[in-house]
Amino acid sequence: MIMTCSKDRKVAARPVSEESGKTARRSKTLRSDASAKQAAPETDRRADSLLVELAVKGSQEAFEALFLRYRERVYRTAYGWCFERETALDLVQDVFVKAFRSLDRFRGESGIWTWLCRITINRCLDFIRKKERSKEIPVEAPEDVAPCGQKENPEPPEELELAELKGALTRAIDDLSTEARSAFILRFYDNLSYKEISQALDCSVGTVMSRLFYARQKLKTMLEDYL
Repeated sequence: MIMTCSKDRKVAARPVSEESGKTARRSKTLRSDASAKQAAPETDRRADSLLVELAVKGSQEAFEALFLRYRERVYRTAYGWCFERETALDLVQDVFVKAFRSLDRFRGESGIWTWLCRITINRCLDFIRKKERSKEIPVEAPEDVAPCGQKENPEPPEELELAELKGALTRAIDDLSTEARSAFILRFYDNLSYKEISQALDCSVGTVMSRLFYARQKLKTMLEDYL
């Protein structure tokens, strides 16, 4: 019985040892992944710096590489301001034209995306101001609009509810202050970290958190009928 117990203990010990080995290998893998993630931003910054240097010297290929790398992020930020696909695409073009003309003034004190982000926000603010100044009430309805109260193809109730919610969200975001709206868009449309937002908006992380808290509370209040 004693030997059997001893044998049982030895047999039972093998899985523990194997499990410990698996845990150690898993920990090593996680450490390697973490190291790779930490190294990735530094690698990106070096690549961006090289592309900027080449673009300043006149390399169209280098600037095109920057455009391809950041166009989606610029688009998401622009869309958060205008909620119109075509307008957002136009703003993307405006941002990169401005960036191309100003590239020789980029000092590298912040990342290239932070710099592009500032340009994007400024262009979006210009767009909003021009839109406010040029608001006009149409005198005549477009020819392809059905008579009042009639719709050729009525939308399903679910789509109508979704469209209503989208409209309410758009109006609620429009009603935020410029500072809160900028922080909200960069956080929830472009998925930037608090630190990245603080760099883009040239303010402290605490200020970013305060603006996001204000934005969330105001949106929650304005959208309470839809929640």
